[in-house]
Amino acid sequence: MNRKAKEIYTELERERKKLCSMPLGSDLMLKQSRLVDELINEYYRAVAGGRRMAG
Repeated sequence: MNRKAKEIYTELERERKKLCSMPLGSDLMLKQSRLVDELINEYYRAVAGGRRMAG
């Protein structure tokens, strides 16, 4: 795993834990879930980019 992907993964895990502790259906939970979705997409882009550079 490249460094950028590892940094994103660490942030993703932190934000996911926050999301799990929020009350269901709250506006804050919705915003947090969007952030987690964005981080997941960013993580996969970083992993794919690292593979292209290594290949």
